[in-house]
Amino acid sequence: METAFNDLEIACLLRVFSFLTPKDCARASCVHPLWNSVAGDNAVWKPHLAADYAASSAAAPDGSEAATYRAAYAAWHTAYADVAGPLLARTLACWRRIEAYLQQHSPQILATLNPGATAQQVAQAEAELGHPLPLAVRCIYRVHNGQDLRLHQRGASGGPPPNLLMGLFGCLIFYDHVTSNALQSLEEMVQKTALFRSIRPMGARHPLLLSNHVVFAHSFKPNDKVCVLDAGTGGVYQKLPHSRDWPLAPAADTYPGACDGMLRWMEEYARRLSEGWYGGCESDSSVKGPLEEAVKGPLEEAGITVGGAISLFPRAYPAAATAITRGVQVRQRLGDLHV
Repeated sequence: METAFNDLEIACLLRVFSFLTPKDCARASCVHPLWNSVAGDNAVWKPHLAADYAASSAAAPDGSEAATYRAAYAAWHTAYADVAGPLLARTLACWRRIEAYLQQHSPQILATLNPGATAQQVAQAEAELGHPLPLAVRCIYRVHNGQDLRLHQRGASGGPPPNLLMGLFGCLIFYDHVTSNALQSLEEMVQKTALFRSIRPMGARHPLLLSNHVVFAHSFKPNDKVCVLDAGTGGVYQKLPHSRDWPLAPAADTYPGACDGMLRWMEEYARRLSEGWYGGCESDSSVKGPLEEAVKGPLEEAGITVGGAISLFPRAYPAAATAITRGVQVRQRLGDLHV
């Protein structure tokens, strides 16, 4: 005895529809009222929402709770239609991992993250840069448009801005050297890229930055390290004064043409944060150098916030190790070249 498809148990129908793509689910829902009911079930759309937008609840992009997972998926798809795809899912998962760390350990840095840029803002930045940005970079900026450290605001009694050390990509404090690397907003990216493209080192044949290079992270010091994106290949590099460029991520893309070097770099940074490689400056008491009162004290006295800043001195194996040699405990840390 044959059974018509529509006569199957709902559980069987849900199992069948679970193999459909979101687009096929939307198409199938137009065929029959029963199919519309099954295709709109939360059990069908919850995995799609998790896979495509790294969302574990039916919350829309603006944080409001959608009536169903299908409605939530539609809201996400509408909000990010210009960058939808596997790279966006990876980007959202990466940002959520970073946000979770910041929420627990560095809420001061979390508060500096800007809302996502609009598609129009990204397009305007690309026009001013004179080069399209890789899709992975557009995804990153559509979620968070860099940081706002309010560096134009002076501290108490006209001192330095309190958020100098709140760079998303961590800070280093040793001897009399202080640096902090912040994710630039699109506006800052355009401004600083134009500045560095205009600089030609003495005796050099080319400017400091080529026409397809853009600045995406920079310390508050003009002549300090700069993180540069090759908009043509997606590769990311660190520029240091009077030094060659250091690659920040392996040249090979996740798949041919992905140009996802900046995203891979941020994913690795997010992994290190969540696994405890780095810690807050105020809690890094095992290292005397970065926290010598001769350095930390004056920073705090000047009104610069130290608590909540991410110290790039590694704390976890394999970048750090502790051993006892002739009764003396020695802690060794590798200099960080990743960030």
